[in-house]
Amino acid sequence: MTKDSLTVSRSDNTLVIASFTGIGDFFLALPMLGSLRTAFGRRFSLLVRRESRFLPFLSTMDLFDRIFVYDKTGRDRSILRQIQLVRKLRSCGFDTGFTLHPGKRYVLLLWLSGIRNRIGGFESRWLKGFLTHPLPDPGYDPDFCHRFYIDNVHGTEYFLHFLARAGVEPRRTDPVITIPGYIENRARELAERFSGRLVGVNAGSSGEGKNWPLSKFISLCEAIIAQHPDASFVFFGSAEESSRLKPLRDRFPGSTWAMGRDFPLLLNTALIKKCRVLLTNDTGMVHVASFLNVPVVSIGGGRGGEPFKAWSRISDNVLHKVSCTTPCHICNDFRCVKEITVDEVLAAFQNIWNKT
Repeated sequence: MTKDSLTVSRSDNTLVIASFTGIGDFFLALPMLGSLRTAFGRRFSLLVRRESRFLPFLSTMDLFDRIFVYDKTGRDRSILRQIQLVRKLRSCGFDTGFTLHPGKRYVLLLWLSGIRNRIGGFESRWLKGFLTHPLPDPGYDPDFCHRFYIDNVHGTEYFLHFLARAGVEPRRTDPVITIPGYIENRARELAERFSGRLVGVNAGSSGEGKNWPLSKFISLCEAIIAQHPDASFVFFGSAEESSRLKPLRDRFPGSTWAMGRDFPLLLNTALIKKCRVLLTNDTGMVHVASFLNVPVVSIGGGRGGEPFKAWSRISDNVLHKVSCTTPCHICNDFRCVKEITVDEVLAAFQNIWNKT
């Protein structure tokens, strides 16, 4: 083996470090993870952070034989706990390790774990020597939220390019998500309560800058009901957002309010599958619905665009119209989202509604 090539063996014991925490990042990476399983011909181990919001999905797909949960800011923060983690990984005898993040913590973890083939990006030049196959990350941009995907290349393709740069043929393979039957039955019962066609609405997000104004969501839903009286809404969101979204709930009291303890992530995923179309801010739900091939209208601002757009068979992406030069994480204006009109989103919805 040389530094310029990677020989994939079906007997390799492989570890992948997926240090991102967002649901969207995980679903963008899924085609790459499926391709990796195809290339190696076997399941592999995954190391994730405890705060990762996608953890419930890991048990629904036939990709992983072992899952290591790393509590970066909690119990695994101490030097002793990190030494114990390294020893545990060493005892597994991994042949090949990938890190999907260029940070020094994860590059050094591969090296300390005694893994023979170490593949990944690097955020500092001195880290390059700790990798047998250092991969320049063309999407790394420290001025824009630490990492940004290649201009005009979708996030799914970015991760597949990651495999190609490592010398592994990226045969795109989308894993199958198998939601437990009792959860599917619960979603079916909820959907059958409505005689009309379900329209999913996600008016929240993880950050204020991603939120299309709530007043516009209300106007949009009113316009949809006026034109399609047989439509029924199911509103998605987190328990933390319930107070902000209360005006929406008050305006449509007969709708399903899928949030809180009674609506865990997998149940919401099963409900998304029942929707004729999903209207959503630029959040992880865009990529969950896309992966399930549910039609999506994604309302996005910032520097999203091509890398983060919906990718289901039928989708429309209503994007910002202003030239944005301010990094999203320090912006206090958010006009790129606010200037999107109700008529623009309604037109995108009508276009999808007429095709399904």
